[in-house]
Amino acid sequence: MQIDWLDPGYYKIRARAKGHWIPIFVYFEDGERDPATWELLSDQRLAAVWAPATNNPSLRRIAPERLFNRAHPCTKGEYEWLMELRRLSRPSLPPQ
Repeated sequence: MQIDWLDPGYYKIRARAKGHWIPIFVYFEDGERDPATWELLSDQRLAAVWAPATNNPSLRRIAPERLFNRAHPCTKGEYEWLMELRRLSRPSLPPQ
């Protein structure tokens, strides 16, 4: 699947229609390097991390191909705000 349109940076997606925004950070991951000269021996590739849980700021890896046609660019400030929302504790609902 083509992901040429995706540049490294900050994005947000919705997991489902009208769901909450999920922050995503897309970056270049280095390929293999020569241990002596630190020269790249293979191409860099896109990688991404996201924080899908609404009450947990820990990042998980995600394949950038899964973001195809769903990712919306956002600013670093908006990304940090979405991450901060995940640090807030939410009261649990009483059992029914």
